Amino acid sequence: MSLFIKDRDEVVAEARNVLVQPGPNRVSFPRGDYRLERGEHCFTVEVDIERSRKPVDLAREFCANKTPQGWSLSSSRVGPFFVEDLEMLPDPARPGQDVRFKVRLRNDGRPLRADMRIQDRDETVVQLSDVPLSGGYGEYQFPPTRYQFQRSDHCFVVIVDVERTPNRIDAAREFCAKLLDGPFK
Repeated sequence: MSLFIKDRDEVVAEARNVLVQPGPNRVSFPRGDYRLERGEHCFTVEVDIERSRKPVDLAREFCANKTPQGWSLSSSRVGPFFVEDLEMLPDPARPGQDVRFKVRLRNDGRPLRADMRIQDRDETVVQLSDVPLSGGYGEYQFPPTRYQFQRSDHCFVVIVDVERTPNRIDAAREFCAKLLDGPFK
């Protein structure tokens, strides 16, 4: 039997005279001159038994995606992300005082690198660049900022930019600072 790996209608690699045993099998394909050129390449496998080609059922789709680090067959699922907690230090803060933010974030997708920012409506409060977001939980400290609280109510949202695509993050609750008798809380 022969096996073929195809990208659309193009044969990417082939292995001829393969003996397939019952159970799991590992087949090595010879190197070829196929080049990845588009943004995504999805591969299928065909088997040729006695000159009759048939597609092989696959447990999942195998797609190579172009990433900043190179091509990858890893899952391309980004997120979802969840803000578990957002802290402001000091709390309460006085106008003009340096404040720091700490975000506890859950990444239910693949590990990746991204830019992260905290926004108050359409204004960026503070940001981090090229942050590694591992799978699961992580805490992220933002640099101090002298954010000028100018209204009596400030609700913050966390944005994660993955490959220049902003993703607003779901939060367990709303994170708002309110004007008390002077300082914000």
